[in-house]
Amino acid sequence: MKERADTTTGTPAHEASEGRYRGLIALAADGILLGSPEGIILEANDQMCAMTGVAREDLVGKHVSEMSFTPESLQKTPFRFDLLRKGEAVLSERTIRRPDGTEVIIEMRTKMMPDGTYQSIYRDITDRKKIEEALRESEERYRLLIQETNEGINLIDEEGRIVVWNRMLEKISGIPEKEAIGSFQWDIMFRMLPPEKRTPERHTQLKQAVERALATGEPPFRGAREFKSILPDGNTVWFEQTIFPIKTAKGWKFGAVNRDVTEQRKWMEHALQSQKLESLGVLAGGIAHDFNNLLAGLFGYIDLARIAPTAEETSRYLSKAMDSIDRARGLTRQLLTFSKGGAPVKKVGSLSPFIEETTRFALSGSTVSCRFDLPRDLPPCAYDTGQMAQVLDNLVRNAQQAMPMGGVITVAARIAPVGREEHTALSEGPYIAVSVIDSGIGIPQEILTRIFDPFFTTKEQGHGLGLATSYSIVKQHGGAFAVASEPGKGSRFTFYLPVVTP
Repeated sequence: MKERADTTTGTPAHEASEGRYRGLIALAADGILLGSPEGIILEANDQMCAMTGVAREDLVGKHVSEMSFTPESLQKTPFRFDLLRKGEAVLSERTIRRPDGTEVIIEMRTKMMPDGTYQSIYRDITDRKKIEEALRESEERYRLLIQETNEGINLIDEEGRIVVWNRMLEKISGIPEKEAIGSFQWDIMFRMLPPEKRTPERHTQLKQAVERALATGEPPFRGAREFKSILPDGNTVWFEQTIFPIKTAKGWKFGAVNRDVTEQRKWMEHALQSQKLESLGVLAGGIAHDFNNLLAGLFGYIDLARIAPTAEETSRYLSKAMDSIDRARGLTRQLLTFSKGGAPVKKVGSLSPFIEETTRFALSGSTVSCRFDLPRDLPPCAYDTGQMAQVLDNLVRNAQQAMPMGGVITVAARIAPVGREEHTALSEGPYIAVSVIDSGIGIPQEILTRIFDPFFTTKEQGHGLGLATSYSIVKQHGGAFAVASEPGKGSRFTFYLPVVTP
C-alpha cells in the first residue's frame, strides 16, 4: 500500500506533516511542553527553557507537578487531568519561581492529543498581570497603556455599563468603541454570540449573570475562559477572557482582559491533524499487512486444492483455506470494536466466576500459574460475555508473554465506590476494578503512551490489536483503563466496569 507523498517536497505525507509540526514548536514564541498521560514531561522547546530558567535535560523526565511552581499557585489552581481526559482545553494561571529567585506569572493552555499525550502552551503574562493591578490602582493613570496594549481590555461600572473598550478589543469583537461605551455589558456580550445562540433566553441568562456578579463581587467564572466571536465581516475570532472584580465605594465593578487566540487554536488543530495522520498511517498499514497475509494463505490453499491428486488432499487444503477465512473474520470482529458495529450486547451478571473461568481457560497448558483475589460478594455488572472474555484473554496472554521464564499472574477484583476518585475518566458512581498483575519485564516509559494504539506492537508475532481492542471494549461498556508498569518489575493492567445499581 503506497503512502501519499507531499506535493511540495516529495516526502511521505506524515513525515512532511511531522516536520512542519516540529518546526512550529521550535519557532513558537510561547513555551511548549509535551507530557505523557501520567504527567511526565516528554519534550520542551527552547522558549520553555528560557521562561523557566531550567535546562531541557532538567525538565524532561520530571512530572509536571515537580516544576518550580510556587506552592500558593498550585494550591489555588490544582491540575485538572480529569477535564483534559474529557477532551476539554484547560486554561490556568500559575507562578513559576526561577532558580535565580525571580518569579514569572504564566498562563497555561493544555489539551489532550489523540494518542493520550498532553500539549501545553505556556505564555508569560507577568506584564498583563501588572496591567490588571494597574487598573485596580488607577484607571486614568493607565488609560494610555490600556489603549496601546496587545490585550483587549474592557471595564464596566457598578451598573453594568461599559466604560472602557480599547482598540484591541474593537479588533477582537468587531464592535467599535463608540458603540460599546455606555452600553450594558450583557447587550454587547449578546451581540458577540454566534447567530444561532442569540435567543431571548440566552439574553436573559447573560443579564442575570452580570447582575449577580455586580451584587456579590464574584466573577461569572474564575480563571481564563475561551469564547468565539463572529465579526461583522463573517470571520470568526477566538479569544480568552479573564475577569477580575474591583471594589469601589459604590459597590463592585469588573474589568476583563481578552486575548486573541485564533492563531493558537489553528496551531493546536494542526498538531492534532499531524497526530491523526500518523495514527491513520499506522492503522492502514497494519490492516493491509494482516489482510495481505491472510489472502495469500487463502488463495494458496485454494490453488493447491485445485491441483490436488486426491479428494482427501483437496479436503485438507480447503480446510486450511477455511481456517484462513476464520482468522480474517476474527480480525474483522476486532476492527468492529472501533465502530458502532461492535457495540456490546450486555447482560447483568456476577464477574467473579466469569473472570476465574475465563482466566483458567486462557492459561490452559501454560507454565505460568495464577492467583485469584475475587470476592464472591461483588455487586453485578452489565457486560457482553464474549467481548469481556476477549479483554481478559488479551490481558492474561500479555502477562504470560511478559514472563518467559514463568511466574505467577495475579487476577484481582474490588469495588471502587467513587469512580472519579479512582480514575479521572470515570463519572460518579460505584465501579468494579479488575486488575491483571504480572512480575515480568515491564513496559518502557517511552512506549507506555502508545500501547493502546491500533497495530502498535513490540512482539514479532503480534498484530497490535489486542490492547487496542480491549481498550475500545471497556470504553463501550462505560468503563476505563489504567496501566502502571516499571521495567524489570512487571505491570498492572486495571479496567473498570460500572456497577448495576437497583
